[in-house]
Amino acid sequence: RNSQLPISDHVMPLDRYRNTALVDGIDVRALPLAGDCPAPASEGKQQQQQQQQHWFQRRLVQDTVGSGYVEFGDTKVLCSVHGPMEPKRSVLTDAGAEQSRAQLQVYYKLAPFASHQAGRVSYLPDETERRAASFLQDTLAPSLRLDRLPKSRIELHCLVLEDAGCCLATAVNCACLALVDAGLEMYDLVTAATVCRPVGATDWQLEVGDGSNSGGSSSVTLAYMRSLRQVAGMLVEAAEPLQPREVSAACRICEDPCKMTHSSLRQFLLDCLPADDRTAKIA
Repeated sequence: RNSQLPISDHVMPLDRYRNTALVDGIDVRALPLAGDCPAPASEGKQQQQQQQQHWFQRRLVQDTVGSGYVEFGDTKVLCSVHGPMEPKRSVLTDAGAEQSRAQLQVYYKLAPFASHQAGRVSYLPDETERRAASFLQDTLAPSLRLDRLPKSRIELHCLVLEDAGCCLATAVNCACLALVDAGLEMYDLVTAATVCRPVGATDWQLEVGDGSNSGGSSSVTLAYMRSLRQVAGMLVEAAEPLQPREVSAACRICEDPCKMTHSSLRQFLLDCLPADDRTAKIA
């Protein structure tokens, strides 16, 4: 494993079908940056509080190539990476089309004691867990240099130890930390944030992992690659259809927390390097 963190200087190929027209013609790449549209003072204070609640740790799980642990308020997520390993036969049967790139498989699970409101959950994955695993896979796979590991499979396991809100975004941040700790080459760090809107409210609120504003009727989770200025993924969950301007406003609120988490995670990774390697370039 190289001593430097595996962040590639290569230019990530832009997938125009992933980044445009996500919801009713919204081009998320055209959203104004935080510097172009300053946030209100109260909103900025809330974002600073959110940033202060992040806590990172790595290499907590033995017998894995990489692992990460993130606390965000009271929300706690543990991720581990296994592989590269031999791909499953179902992948190899596709006329060799998938052998040129590694396959990323994501498993997402809530611990039976994770949610205090819902009580103990079943050990079998439910629809929420399957949707979260699919979102993590679709979000993280494009950020990895999977072409460097042909004919192989990489497994990412995410375990939510405590769910106090902003669970999916915390899982994205933790998964990114675990992938970097595993020595996998990435185009950029992927960080995420979640906003929600309680029933009857008109304004979006950041979920800060303390259980105070989770469980709203609508929520938007945005995964962002700061250095490349690309949206890695977006998940909209709403009881009723949302207008494009509402989704656009939610994305703008999520952007600054994603950037601050990126800076915090980047600094943590730099601090983990030996003193002689701390000048290594990290995207």
